[in-house]
Amino acid sequence: MRLRGENLVTLLLFVIGISIGSFLNVCIYRLPIGVPVFKVRSHCPQCKTPLKWFELIPLFSFFFLKRKCSNCKTKISRQYPVVEILSGVLLLLVVNREGISFQSAAMLMFCYAMLVIFFTDWQHLVIPNEVLAVAGVVWLIIQLLNGLDNFAGSIVSMLVAVVAIASITFLGNFLFKKQTVGMGDIKLAGILGLYLGWKIFLIVLWGAAIAGLLWGITAITILRVQKDSRLPFGSFLAFASIIAMFYRIDIEIFLAQYLYGNF
Repeated sequence: MRLRGENLVTLLLFVIGISIGSFLNVCIYRLPIGVPVFKVRSHCPQCKTPLKWFELIPLFSFFFLKRKCSNCKTKISRQYPVVEILSGVLLLLVVNREGISFQSAAMLMFCYAMLVIFFTDWQHLVIPNEVLAVAGVVWLIIQLLNGLDNFAGSIVSMLVAVVAIASITFLGNFLFKKQTVGMGDIKLAGILGLYLGWKIFLIVLWGAAIAGLLWGITAITILRVQKDSRLPFGSFLAFASIIAMFYRIDIEIFLAQYLYGNF
């Protein structure tokens, strides 16, 4: 059965996406533990055996190896195919929504950065500075290409986002007598303010707080997680931000019609 032109393009984009996802998996594994992303050859995390080329094919290798290292037989985390599939789907969604443009490139970079942050914070409670720096540089380049018309507004949004989450941090530390929000979350808030604007960021912050609260209750009551365990708040911010990025126009219209219009 022959693939039509549109189906062939979709397949090609998905393959590109899962290939990028393979690189994102490298970032997720290496950045939190301080291993260079580019200088070290891919290897098994357990036995350190270098991987052969056919063990590095996105999606295929995971199933071909039956989820085990070919040398030490250690199970390969399901995170690898999940991240690759999500990366492929995100690429398709962005191109379908925005086409191929600077806007879509910035949107895709943002979503991929949030994907990395979601998993690094969830697993290690770490938000890599390298990811935040790349996201910030990409934003600056896009602003330069757009003529810096919205530069001042973006800076204000960044400051509002940082002040908002810093205030929550101060209040939480005062009430609970311990660190409630990490510095990485505050820096992440600044990046989210740049990309999303302060209005949408506040919606994201509210959504992430609700999701984090629900997860915390579930973890304590059902999963029996200790009450003093730290919550990966950056993961919830990242997840909510990806959704907000896709629906930012709808959110802005809703705010304009049903919230600001009532004042």
